[in-house]
Amino acid sequence: MIDFHTHMGNMLRHKWPQLGLWAPQLIDRMNRQGIEISVLLPCESPEASYGYFLTEQAMEARDMYPERLIAFMSVDPRMPGFAEQIDHFYKHGGCKGFGELIANLPFDDPRNKVIYGKCND
Repeated sequence: MIDFHTHMGNMLRHKWPQLGLWAPQLIDRMNRQGIEISVLLPCESPEASYGYFLTEQAMEARDMYPERLIAFMSVDPRMPGFAEQIDHFYKHGGCKGFGELIANLPFDDPRNKVIYGKCND
């Protein structure tokens, strides 16, 4: 089984600031639930959650368990240099896809269109 939508980190820090789901705990949960592979989806926009899960954290977890975890990337299109970040995460970080995109922007915002074009490439 593949879990194609996985977040890590301390995504609920407003409720439980001392708790989080990190790579070893995720692998333990995957083992208990019969999940062979998880795709890690970072959340880098403030609207995404009550905490951040950075692309670099997804890559670090993937490097710890490369047979079990696949790192995707995320960027906030409102931040300077977001297009170059996508190129870097793909070419040098080994990220296999993009997700999640949860910035509070219209679907057809020109900055989102840059992301769509990069994903199409």
